[in-house]
Amino acid sequence: MSLTVRSSTNQARIRGLGGITALAQLLKTSSNDNSLFWICACLRNIARHDENMPTLSEMNIVPRLVELIQSKNMVLQEAAAGALWNIAWGGSIGSQSDTDSMKHVINLMKSPNDNIVNCGSSILMNLTMGESEENREIVIAAGGVEALVEALDKTNPKVQYSVAGAISNLAVDDKLICRVFGDLGAISKLMNLVRTDHPNVVDAAAGAIWNLLQLPANRKLLTDADIGHFVSLISKWKTNSALENILGVVDQFATEEHRFTLFSLGTLPIIMDIFLESDSSVTLLQAMHILYELSWHPDGFDPIYHNKAFIKKLGELVTTGKEPDVRSSAMSTLYPAAGMIDLIEPVLDIIVEQLGSAESVISSIAFELLGRLCVTTPSRAFTARSTLLAINALRGEQNHTAAADAIGFLDLLANSGSQILLCPHVGNLIDIASSSDSKQVREFCRGALLKLAQGVPEEFSKLPGLIRRLSELQQNTRSSRASKISKKLLEALQSAFSRLPGKVQVPPTSTECSMDFLVGNTLYSDMTLIIQGDRIPVHRCVLHGRSAYFRALFESGMKEAEQRELELKTDFSKEEWIELIRFIYTDSCRITTQNVQSLIEMADLYSLSRLSGLCEEFLANTLTEEEVFHFLSLAMEARMPQLKTLCLQFIVTKLDLSQHILSEEER
Repeated sequence: MSLTVRSSTNQARIRGLGGITALAQLLKTSSNDNSLFWICACLRNIARHDENMPTLSEMNIVPRLVELIQSKNMVLQEAAAGALWNIAWGGSIGSQSDTDSMKHVINLMKSPNDNIVNCGSSILMNLTMGESEENREIVIAAGGVEALVEALDKTNPKVQYSVAGAISNLAVDDKLICRVFGDLGAISKLMNLVRTDHPNVVDAAAGAIWNLLQLPANRKLLTDADIGHFVSLISKWKTNSALENILGVVDQFATEEHRFTLFSLGTLPIIMDIFLESDSSVTLLQAMHILYELSWHPDGFDPIYHNKAFIKKLGELVTTGKEPDVRSSAMSTLYPAAGMIDLIEPVLDIIVEQLGSAESVISSIAFELLGRLCVTTPSRAFTARSTLLAINALRGEQNHTAAADAIGFLDLLANSGSQILLCPHVGNLIDIASSSDSKQVREFCRGALLKLAQGVPEEFSKLPGLIRRLSELQQNTRSSRASKISKKLLEALQSAFSRLPGKVQVPPTSTECSMDFLVGNTLYSDMTLIIQGDRIPVHRCVLHGRSAYFRALFESGMKEAEQRELELKTDFSKEEWIELIRFIYTDSCRITTQNVQSLIEMADLYSLSRLSGLCEEFLANTLTEEEVFHFLSLAMEARMPQLKTLCLQFIVTKLDLSQHILSEEER
């Protein structure tokens, strides 16, 4: 036995001398428990070396080991289980096992001896590792799921580790088994293991829970306190291999449904620290996904995307990430900030460079990011560079994915206020539209050119020699595509120019707005009107130029003409005077049902015929059955013939006169 535990040289000598074959034969023929114990012990050591696994597989010793596992001799049982454990680690047990044999292995976990239980669960863990789909099916059929859940109650850390590991392996990509484990209460038992202080146990239990949570229904089996415990473990175990599994569990809750829970548990700063410090691809992917989800929380965006170190590291990962998934995820994580140039600018050049990336996923994300940026900030230099790279991508006949992404990017520009960015590339678009082998590319270029000709004909036509070139291409008999495109473009230009105004458009006057600013304003005021004790600042030159009344007053030679303060004896209120002054300044005022009658009287008193007309118009537009007779009386008193006519028309056509005209007896 001592030779079997020594160097690989001794192992090779034993193998070369037929020692493995001899031990296998002794295992099958011997009936002495003591001999069998030492044979199993030797085989256990031999099975630790991968070079010996082919020979062991040929010996077909698994059934005999399974038989010895059922021995009443606990020492022999443990030795046989140990040998089978190591053989299972090499993966050679699967093809030799059936459900009945596996049941004997599973029965080991019911032993009162923790070492034997550990052997049984370790065998199951080893058998179900990796892509051992056949072994997983055998374990499940033999009742391994139920046995593993029951074994979770063991207190031995080695047993806890191997049981959790086996559960984790069985749950990988199998939602049906995840549901069974969830229904059997495995998650709550695993959560108890997560709360222990054994790193390996915490690692294995967290890994099992992570895999079981791939079934969304199982997430409901963890409480907010359980999630909070995992969050607290991140800082505690951030230098331990268990971190990936712990983060994996937290990542399962990075969903819209649990976003507020994660945020309230203080997850954001903890994950940000992990992201900035880690160089593990798995950890970085998990951290980026969690931070991306938390950024959609109302209070999550600013602490994430205003963190310059975060943006800088995302940029670094885009170019130096160890795995394609890391690089593409870093690009995707930048997306929420795509509309804010000040946040994304530190890594803008890096994003633009990815337009030519050989990795189509990264190139696609770059086109999408820059599309948003170009629309929101079309005047920046990077937009022209991005547009040029997209045009070049259209020429890449072999890379259909890049061409499709470029079409999406350019189409976004063509259908937004950024379409002018395409104008300098009209020549290239014409060439591509007439020569590309891709029907999709040709149709896009033709459509984009027509949109440009129709949408920005002035800019389109500014291009040097464009009209001449279109005319020449139209006559080109060697390229029917180019000829047709040129003809359509010229027709679109003609149509677009015909819709443009045929005269100079003069902006509307701003006099009214400017003069209204001066009403009641002390700015440059050189006179004050005092109305019933209230003071109204005015401008003498405006009153003189706009009102015949004030012009006569100022030119009368009376002392009032020279005074800087003029008190007016009047029954009208300050507010009504403000509207009168507003009219003098702007030729309009705010007429209401409350002030219209006073403004009519003031218009008559101060000879303001337009103000009188505005009041007359206001009353005509507010005629009602209740007010018409009052308005008629007012129109007759104020000499408003148009209002008088409208009132009479209203009375005759819309009123029942029998209800309003009294007989002599009734009078």
